[in-house]
Amino acid sequence: MSVPIVVLAAGASRRLGEPKALARIAGRTALEHLVGAAHAAGSVTVYVVVGAHERQIRAALPDLREVLWVQSPDWKRGRSASILAGLSAAGSNRDVMIAPIDVPLVRSSTIRALLSGWREHGAPSRGWLAPFIQGKSTKRYGHPVVVGKDLLAEIDPDAPSKNCARMRSHSWAYAPTMPRCSTTWIHPRISSVCE
Repeated sequence: MSVPIVVLAAGASRRLGEPKALARIAGRTALEHLVGAAHAAGSVTVYVVVGAHERQIRAALPDLREVLWVQSPDWKRGRSASILAGLSAAGSNRDVMIAPIDVPLVRSSTIRALLSGWREHGAPSRGWLAPFIQGKSTKRYGHPVVVGKDLLAEIDPDAPSKNCARMRSHSWAYAPTMPRCSTTWIHPRISSVCE
């Protein structure tokens, strides 16, 4: 079974002052970059979860094809609620790649490496897989993240801060070494671009 990509773009973007999905980077929107990388990675289904700025995002990107739009009715409750909306649309009993719009400059090769690594390691139902950068003493995990179906089933929309901690402490994890480069959202720019 293929692993769908759930793009999280439902938040209010209060600090940025505009929807992150519509932020322009090198002539394209953040959402166009992320969806383009997903499609360039191969035949994957892309779900875009929208909420606070649904009408504005969809109106601005009418030509964005081959995505399935998902409305997150509880987007104000945080990222976990939006993940659950995406899972509901994608099918709750499957592994999913989660890609927040905050990290729009993901390369298609990164997506392919994650999906390949996921398959190579048996797609553990209670596992997760993320790119990382090795720091001096710790690894810094990035996005997107592939998450196993049983681990996704444990997401609690009422305890969003506990979901990531639970994922990191009680599950199998493997992170392939990715190119030495980070893409970090810094208002209103991207700190670096991976080529």
